[in-house]
Amino acid sequence: MLKKNARGITVAAAISKDFATIKQNASIQQIYSTIKKKKKHMLITRANGTYAFVNILDRKRLSTASTAADLAIPLPSIPKNMNIVDAMSTLENKEAGLAAVVSNNKLIGVVTAQHLEAFIALHIAQKAKQNKRK
Repeated sequence: MLKKNARGITVAAAISKDFATIKQNASIQQIYSTIKKKKKHMLITRANGTYAFVNILDRKRLSTASTAADLAIPLPSIPKNMNIVDAMSTLENKEAGLAAVVSNNKLIGVVTAQHLEAFIALHIAQKAKQNKRK
């Protein structure tokens, strides 16, 4: 039923660009400067060919880290044209709350499981209201 209600909606409709990219060899000082300058608290790097979330909230790792790569958590990559319900399933199967959205192997945004769920709920609610008007 969910897939039927979300037919035609791709991940591209729900991506966020509220992040900054940073090189994997960026120092802790560079990470700090990037956050201050760009006003973005979500940092994405590319480590070993995979997009990764730079987890600055892990105090234990942060205390011993010297680069962004030391704080990197690999992210699943999903194509921008993937159906939104399939994307939710991918995140669930990979036990991930965040994914890199790619087009031609280039990062174009990120999505969280929560945001995908909210986007689908809004779509279904809007569709129901349109159907009532008919």
